[in-house]
Amino acid sequence: MSSVVSNATRFTYCRMSSKRFIALFVTIFIVGALPFIIIQPSGAASAGLSSGFTMPIENIAHLLMLLAIGVVATFIGRDAILLLPLCFVLMFVVGAALHIDSSAYPMIRMFILGAILLFAMAVGLIRSKRGLFAVAMSASLAYHLGMYYMKSVPEIAAPIYFVVGNILCLILIMATSISFGLTLMGESEPKKKAEDEGEELANA
Repeated sequence: MSSVVSNATRFTYCRMSSKRFIALFVTIFIVGALPFIIIQPSGAASAGLSSGFTMPIENIAHLLMLLAIGVVATFIGRDAILLLPLCFVLMFVVGAALHIDSSAYPMIRMFILGAILLFAMAVGLIRSKRGLFAVAMSASLAYHLGMYYMKSVPEIAAPIYFVVGNILCLILIMATSISFGLTLMGESEPKKKAEDEGEELANA
C-alpha cells in the first residue's frame, strides 16, 4: 500500500512542479522580454527576435536534444523538473553573452555574473545524484550551444534580441517536452498502481 501512495505522491509532485515551472518562466519572460520589444522597436530588434526564435528549431539535432532534456527532467522528477531547464537556460545565457560586445551593451557583464550566481544557487537546491549529473551534462551542452548560436547571428540582427529570441524558443520547446513526459508518466501510473495492488492481493 505504501508503494502505491508513494507513486501517487511522486506523480502529484511532478504535476505541481510543472505548474511552477510554467508560471516561473512565463513571469520571467513577460518581465524580461517585453521591455526589449517595447523600448527599442527597430528593424534590428525584429530581425534578432525572429531569427533567434527560429534558430533552435531549424536544426533537427538541437531540437531533439532540447526535447530529450525536458523528458529526462520529467522522469528524474522532484527538483529536476524545475531546476534542469532553469540551469540549461542560465548556462546558455552565459555562453551567448560572453560573445556579445560589452562596449555596445555595458550591463552585459552584470547579466553574466547574475546568471552564474543563479546557476550556483539552483545547483545547490538539487538533492539527487541523478539530478546533479543531468544538470552537469545539460549545462555543458547549453554553454557550448550559446557560443555556437552567437557565431550565427545575422548581420542585420541585434545580438541581444537574438539571444532573447533563442531563450523564448528554448523555453517553449522544453515546456512542450515536459508536458509530453508528464503525459507518459500519467499513462504508466495506472498500470503501475494496478500491478502494486495485484501484488498486495497475492501476498494477502
